[in-house]
Amino acid sequence: MNTIIAYRHAESLFEHSLQWDALSSGIPFRQSSWLLSWCRQFGDQHELLFVTVLDEHGNVCGIMPLQRCGRRGWQTIAGGNVCTDHVSVLARPENLAVVTEAIVDFLIAQASDTQLGWDRLMFDGIVGGDPGMQSLLQEFERRDAKICLTSRMNIWFLPCRDDWDTFVETSSRRARRRHRATIIRVGEAGPEHPASDLSIRIADDEASVTKTIEKLVELHQRHWQSQGESGSYAVQGMKEFVLASALEALPHGRLFLPSLVHTDPDTGAKKIIATQLHFAGDDGRLYCYSTGVDYEFANIKPGSLLNTWILKYAHDQGSTGVDYMRGDEEYKRRLNAHPIPSIHASVSAPTLQGRCRAKIDDLVFLGKQFARKRLGRPLVQTLSFEEAFDSKFRERLPIPTQHSDERDEEHRDDDASLGDSPIILPFPMAFSSSYDTSMHGSDT
Repeated sequence: MNTIIAYRHAESLFEHSLQWDALSSGIPFRQSSWLLSWCRQFGDQHELLFVTVLDEHGNVCGIMPLQRCGRRGWQTIAGGNVCTDHVSVLARPENLAVVTEAIVDFLIAQASDTQLGWDRLMFDGIVGGDPGMQSLLQEFERRDAKICLTSRMNIWFLPCRDDWDTFVETSSRRARRRHRATIIRVGEAGPEHPASDLSIRIADDEASVTKTIEKLVELHQRHWQSQGESGSYAVQGMKEFVLASALEALPHGRLFLPSLVHTDPDTGAKKIIATQLHFAGDDGRLYCYSTGVDYEFANIKPGSLLNTWILKYAHDQGSTGVDYMRGDEEYKRRLNAHPIPSIHASVSAPTLQGRCRAKIDDLVFLGKQFARKRLGRPLVQTLSFEEAFDSKFRERLPIPTQHSDERDEEHRDDDASLGDSPIILPFPMAFSSSYDTSMHGSDT
């Protein structure tokens, strides 16, 4: 039998980070360190809900982290300006069907509840083809919930070849010349080449990470504000959250923070002119979360130089590729990265209030589409299930990896119990001291 527990605080779950991370498929933005950093920085500003599926031994076998959105909605946590991509149900691939069924059963049952009730659920940052979200949304649809799938942009993934030389040789003639010239230009081609005023620096301790993140934020904000935009780091607490996440990833070998440094030939002063914040997945994929470029040096294209060096580094380290995440910037196309739709899913509850809310949302969406068309702006793309979760996208998704701890190994043979129907506790009972589970703690 499985049990559903609805946690309202994260701390007791994060105490069992091995169980949590075992369900993340090795993706940094699903792991406890990323979400715990978010909870510490922003959690007290939101009502949280962690719908958690436990097996008969009290081990976690599925999690859906949510935050309150408006008075009658829930959405995936760490969304909005944080731009968390690869959002999904946390569960092992072999357990997805029963975990998503249990989560949907619970949420549907609570739709009219005074504490947990909802008219609409919103899931942002879904990557096209994701099997976990496909399973979850299909379960909602089977229970007469209305599903709306839209996409404004893509995420972009560039897979590595067998090695750097193969990558270069399979590029166009123009790209081959550019790649080779770049490695010389950034001073990474060896002592047989002339010294360069450019060099690569990788932040590898707390002091250098802190200093580099501060520079990244400065460059990022300067660029976007020059374009009349506020910039991601204008949100209070965003810089602190990103720095905390980077420092959390550092000792675990999950942080990659390279910079392109310019040395003034007259004074010898060194200055970061481009930097990128990457998190590393368990399969070796590098996730480019944030970038900063000093456009006073635009004539030498520092962003392009750093991108090329990072691709060489990824090949040299045996990475599976570079994930440039959401956003349709032109440089991603020039790198020949592969686009995968970044999907927003809206689920309307199969209740009278939910159906009324769905009608209102439909009218608002049509109005916005009309306004976009009149203003000559791109329309938001609406997708069918088949388009959103086309199997062709799956070959570009991260390769699932699994953590394990001693308890997980001990009960691995008991996973067959997940085929049983779950016990869904009423909300007050889930917090009753009479219910004894190792994951319950004092989280009331």
